[in-house]
Amino acid sequence: MTNPFDSGPDERLGALLRAHLDAPGHAAFVARVHRALERPAPRTSWDVLAEWVRPGLAAAACLALTMALWIGLGAPLDAEPLSLADAAQTEGLPGPLLAGADGASTDAMLAAIVGDR
Repeated sequence: MTNPFDSGPDERLGALLRAHLDAPGHAAFVARVHRALERPAPRTSWDVLAEWVRPGLAAAACLALTMALWIGLGAPLDAEPLSLADAAQTEGLPGPLLAGADGASTDAMLAAIVGDR
């Protein structure tokens, strides 16, 4: 660099750049660049998750079917369903409270709330 304030090209710097950047195998370099451009893009995390969708849905469907069969086959088919009044009688609640609107009265409600007091 002869003059640091000169805006023209520097011959020494240009010669050094040409010596280091001019490769003898220009065709091989171009071929490497073309091969690199032809490679598929790297996979993202969304691509991985997209591959998991179908197996995940199949596993969820199998689990739902298994749970439905387990719950459905676990209950005996010949058992009669209990009414609310029958279930509450085992807990000691008065039957008239659960018998319906015509059997429940304020006295029965008060007796159920107060109890033996």
